[in-house]
Amino acid sequence: MYVKVVQLQEKPPRMAFEMVAPKRHEITAWIAESWSELSADTIVSGFANTELLPDTRSPVVAKDHDKPQDISDVLNQLADLGVADETGVSGDELFSSDSSDNE
Repeated sequence: MYVKVVQLQEKPPRMAFEMVAPKRHEITAWIAESWSELSADTIVSGFANTELLPDTRSPVVAKDHDKPQDISDVLNQLADLGVADETGVSGDELFSSDSSDNE
């Protein structure tokens, strides 16, 4: 193998390497081939992330029992689940989980 490399290095080049840009029809063929190998779902999904297409998802319609009528209903539901206290709070009080607020 080494001998072949040396022989090729010593041999004068017959013709210099010339880089030639591809023709438009070649580029078009490459693009068409690439797109044809993708599924329609993949293409739509890719464009959906660019926000160029309108949203194709169907809207989720809330049911009447999903819409609480009042904030007190929400608080009561949370209290029933045990994730909120039934203690009332005035509108002027602020909540913070930062321990430095208690100092």
